[in-house]
Amino acid sequence: MNVIIKIKGREAIPVRALPFLSDRNTMSPDVVARAFEGKDQLGRFPGLCAYRIDDGVVMPIAERWWKTGPCQKLDALSSTIRADEHPSEHETEDEYKERKKRELSKWRDKSPGLLPAGAFVFKDEYEQIYRHEFEYGTYHFIGDDGKSLSEPEHSERIALKYSPFVDDATAALILAGFESYQTPNNGTVSTHDNPAKVAQVTRLAVEPVEELPLALPVVDAPKTKIASRKTWKDVALPYVVDTFKSGQYASAKDFYKALKSKTGSGTGSPFDLGVGANHGNLFVRDLGKALSFKTLENAMPDIRRAAKNELI
Repeated sequence: MNVIIKIKGREAIPVRALPFLSDRNTMSPDVVARAFEGKDQLGRFPGLCAYRIDDGVVMPIAERWWKTGPCQKLDALSSTIRADEHPSEHETEDEYKERKKRELSKWRDKSPGLLPAGAFVFKDEYEQIYRHEFEYGTYHFIGDDGKSLSEPEHSERIALKYSPFVDDATAALILAGFESYQTPNNGTVSTHDNPAKVAQVTRLAVEPVEELPLALPVVDAPKTKIASRKTWKDVALPYVVDTFKSGQYASAKDFYKALKSKTGSGTGSPFDLGVGANHGNLFVRDLGKALSFKTLENAMPDIRRAAKNELI
């Protein structure tokens, strides 16, 4: 199916389609929700905004709504899945792998539907921010050999495919909330129809009903200016992930202590031990800033996913 729709002449993408554009390689539903909340754990996606139609007017969806809505629901789903798949006391490596497969399967089945129906992004805004965040040399993917992907491999991993291969149920899920929109031939997108037909209709320009006015400030709003500031993940994430993969750590606190034990310019670490006001913290040498334990602890889910090449 082609997921591009048009809203008053502008290309748009349903929010529920975002995880599927890169075959789930970059934007899992929890990453999508955190990005719109403005609280992505690694400081990514500044300025990213999702919209909805309210009485024919394009309205931005407030960041705080994502926190109390999808973010909480996705966190609860993740906790429920892990509780349902609780490891046995003497779990073998093969049993662990099978358990993680079951967890990932359940997550992929249920998590997209916790993103809101009828919410969308404007394609030009999303592409600009997405490509900035995942450009080669800024963001690193770790391959099976434990090394960062090459530039061609990286480009393939982040490529946005606007005609993702999905089943009928997923096609209907993506288009839910857009049922009242009309196509140029006066057809109506409806998830009650055959989803294959829905996908076919979507390749046409899906427009809101013409008599509904669109707020001009949204249409005429200037393009989002991307911040060029670097964060700790730009300079230290590959090292952090590699270090995590090479050891066994019972907690985030143990991992933070391990990173502190490996600091110094002669060790290959991007960190120094903090002194003075930064005493007790890791200090990111190239940024001249401290990386607190709390910041690392908040990023641990992303670090674990990167280390295992998982998106959950």
